[in-house]
Amino acid sequence: MIVDKKSPQKVDLDITWVLDGWRTSENGQIDPSFHQMHDMSYGGRMGNVTTLNGKNSETFNVCAGERIRLRLINVANACNFALDFEGHFPQVIALDGQPIKPFAPKSGEIKLWLGQRADLIIDMVGSPGADFDFADTYYSSSTYKFLTLVYED
Repeated sequence: MIVDKKSPQKVDLDITWVLDGWRTSENGQIDPSFHQMHDMSYGGRMGNVTTLNGKNSETFNVCAGERIRLRLINVANACNFALDFEGHFPQVIALDGQPIKPFAPKSGEIKLWLGQRADLIIDMVGSPGADFDFADTYYSSSTYKFLTLVYED
């Protein structure tokens, strides 16, 4: 459910992305094992598959000059995210559903902790034909590319 202000900031697209982490077995099923010490002590489990809106996406088409409001939701039970929008400069405008004074993270990465939500404004600054990765870089040993932003003509 999304509750907006009376006069929300004008954007070309308003998108919600739900990020999650899953631990799957070799056959692609949810791994039934909860015998790792981390799982038992924290009540959550690190995944080996990360999804965006419940699936592995490859591309997301955008147009140069568009302004997008991106509503991010971390529903993973044991994964934090450090989201990198290659070549773009997102502004955080709300955290956990509460409007805030907009800011651009100094690192350029959007940190999203367990259960956290963040609303961003991203101006599409690329040129037609260009593409940029949207990736999670929180765990340096396992950077994960969610998808590629692809600029349409």
